[in-house]
Amino acid sequence: MPINNNLFGVFKSFKLGGIKVVATNMSRNRNMAASPVNYVQGTPKARVLDIGQVSETLTINAPLFIGTGSTVDGRYIANKKIEEILSPTTATLPLLTSATFTIGAEQSSVSLNLESDGDPNNLTAFEILNSEVEELNPALGPTRLAKFYDFRVQIGSRKYFMRNATLNVTAQTDKVYFFIPGDWNDFRGWGTTTTALDLNDPATYEATGIGSTQLRIAGTAVTYQPGTQFPFMGISTIQITGSGQAAVLMQDLDADDAFISANESINLSLQPGTSDLDLQDPGYVRYVDAGFKIEIYDPAWKDDINNTSGFGWTSFLTPSLSLSEAVVNTSNFSLTSGLLTVDFGFVCWVR
Repeated sequence: MPINNNLFGVFKSFKLGGIKVVATNMSRNRNMAASPVNYVQGTPKARVLDIGQVSETLTINAPLFIGTGSTVDGRYIANKKIEEILSPTTATLPLLTSATFTIGAEQSSVSLNLESDGDPNNLTAFEILNSEVEELNPALGPTRLAKFYDFRVQIGSRKYFMRNATLNVTAQTDKVYFFIPGDWNDFRGWGTTTTALDLNDPATYEATGIGSTQLRIAGTAVTYQPGTQFPFMGISTIQITGSGQAAVLMQDLDADDAFISANESINLSLQPGTSDLDLQDPGYVRYVDAGFKIEIYDPAWKDDINNTSGFGWTSFLTPSLSLSEAVVNTSNFSLTSGLLTVDFGFVCWVR
């Protein structure tokens, strides 16, 4: 029999930055740089350790929902975190570093990678809860997995018979370390002492907590933590790329045995003088209008950012993210005895 006959709990829920998320799986990894250093010391034994900064990464694989549960699925948290990248003053830890949306016939999901500072005093970056996610309660309305019939996709002129599509949102984060000013009356920047100090006798002092130092910036008290290993984090770039596969449909309109006339091949340019790529001309920037459109039919979805509810076909990404211009930079045509397909990739200008 087990040593302790207790039930082990697997039915937990969690929050990221105070937002509830329903996930297939997730992991949080904290690491502190530490390695032995040897000097001219008369022995190969480790006598000194080099202990550095702390890092924290989170990885989430989350489904896409239709119905009331769509307010706690992967799309919802991804859009919230993308909004924070676009307006860094509203950002809260953890920060989104990449989101990969996969839209397929059988399954649609999103994979998220996020970063935090690893500070144990951050109570909201990652939270494990013992409460049920009420948004999935059928009493509030049904929820199901999103399927291929819930989406419509257009990439430039390639708007017919998409087999799958992938969208990658990538943000670059920078970590910077500072010597942080402290309140010189506290105990080495870690708290406020209440008794006389004797560093050799811990019983003679008491620190009331890490981060008691407050500086005022523009009239607002900001808490800093002198003497910590946790970085300041910033967002420097955002990039939108994607790829997909479309069926190639051909129809001989002029009975010349060659598919080289206009409109004879869909999702592939075979007529002379054309290209599947957005080739550039001197002095001009060539691009595809309406570069990337992906919509989901879910009237129950609510956009908290703009305080509006989706109705019918709703933008899959946050409405404040415009991907209306793109360059198609990959076009791989596969000619087989079965379905003819073209694999393509694109890069978006973000507006």
